[in-house]
Amino acid sequence: MKNVAIIKTSKKNYLNSINKLMNELNYKPKKKKILLKPNLAGSYKSNSPFVTKTEIIETLIKYFLKTGIKNQNIAIAEGTGNDNTKFSFQMAGYYKLQKKYGFKIIDLNNEKTNKINGIFIPKIMKDYEYINIAKLKTHQQTLVTLCVKNQKGLPPVMQKRRFHQYNYLKADLHHNIAELYKTIKPDLSIIDATTGIEGNGPVMGDEVKNINLLIGGHNAIDVDHIGSMIMGINPKLVKHLVLSEKISNHTVKLDKKIKKIINKNKFKFKLPTKLQKNFKFNWLYGDQTCSGCIGAIFKMKYYAKKNMFKHPIKSIKIALYAFILGIDFLTGDAKINNPKKRMIACGNCCKKIAKKHKIQIIKGCPPNEKELYNGI
Repeated sequence: MKNVAIIKTSKKNYLNSINKLMNELNYKPKKKKILLKPNLAGSYKSNSPFVTKTEIIETLIKYFLKTGIKNQNIAIAEGTGNDNTKFSFQMAGYYKLQKKYGFKIIDLNNEKTNKINGIFIPKIMKDYEYINIAKLKTHQQTLVTLCVKNQKGLPPVMQKRRFHQYNYLKADLHHNIAELYKTIKPDLSIIDATTGIEGNGPVMGDEVKNINLLIGGHNAIDVDHIGSMIMGINPKLVKHLVLSEKISNHTVKLDKKIKKIINKNKFKFKLPTKLQKNFKFNWLYGDQTCSGCIGAIFKMKYYAKKNMFKHPIKSIKIALYAFILGIDFLTGDAKINNPKKRMIACGNCCKKIAKKHKIQIIKGCPPNEKELYNGI
């Protein structure tokens, strides 16, 4: 039995590719109920490079139905960091698929939990064969976000945000992700590497097209090592992977054949930074920055665009800062880039830095997009 497999694929043969992946891994579910956990890092359409392709999930549904799993025993489950999972499912087309196949859709943010090792894990996980389907992406705080990091969708939304806080569980975000993996492990891990995201992922990077791979394995750490190497990133630089190996007492061993396939399909992804530029607006990130504040900034941008003609004087002021004067938006524990520049601290995590440097702060966890807009 192979521990890992890398399968070349294309839109025309997803089902053949999934069959081949399962055969190479000799994978057979131990339970009669299947839970598929995609990566829905926000509200994106089904073909968006920022989320697990809905087509890949549909193909997995077809595969399990073909093996005898009943429709009602298949669940698609996710809990987004922006606490709007239902809208994310809708945008990605899952409710349409539900009408077609009759599976369950589960918002993990609303599920009852058991506290295990200090982490709140949905109770339903024990009833299902758990299959984790991540997306091949870089990440501004964790360098990569693959199967191990994709598990952060399991705890309720406020617990997800606490993962970014120092001294929650262990020490920092990277340790907390490793502790989560020690606490619950997928029965099967797959990376949708049909396309990828490089640069400032997970939701603001650039698409890398035509990778056309599916990466799978019995251990998520092994799978993530391969995914990192495909991106041209040394897994030893990914803190949560190094910690996961140590904490879970697992050693990654890749044979020569797998290494040869990796080398044939290796890319050189642009690495993420702690800075995101948008004209003269800069978003500064730290490890404590969570998707709540990231989402709030995104919403503020759309709110400003929507109200452009409704509030013309405000729009002129925003344009002045966006194109000429500039603003640095601080999130989490971001370091100050330019002390002389105008800054706005976003969210409760910035209270200390705002007080210390006498910076304007928009409070909240996360802050409201309208209040951010009004704060400019």
